[in-house]
Amino acid sequence: MTKAIALVAILSLFFHILFGWMWVVLAAIGGGWMYHERGWAVGGIGVSLSWILLVGYNYLVAPFQVSEMTRVMASLFGGLPSLSIPLLTVIIGIIIGTVGGALGSAMAAFFNRKNR
Repeated sequence: MTKAIALVAILSLFFHILFGWMWVVLAAIGGGWMYHERGWAVGGIGVSLSWILLVGYNYLVAPFQVSEMTRVMASLFGGLPSLSIPLLTVIIGIIIGTVGGALGSAMAAFFNRKNR
């Protein structure tokens, strides 16, 4: 399971950087297909790890600008604390990864079933 999570995280980073955030679901689907017993967990953990890494990288490269952006976004969302914006970002990644992993797991079960 650890290798599948690492592969999903690497593919998720690859798809996110090259094509955009919406393509990370393909990495989660692939992880769910490979490890179909708990594909939802593989997808959710893998995508969330890559998104945590990307958020951390943004804070490392431009700490003042990212802090200001999160402050402004938090105020636009009704005065939330600034910490809630990166947390919401990672939660969205967890949801995308979990749904993609569950879809990949279901697809693997469907295509690997025996003909009756």
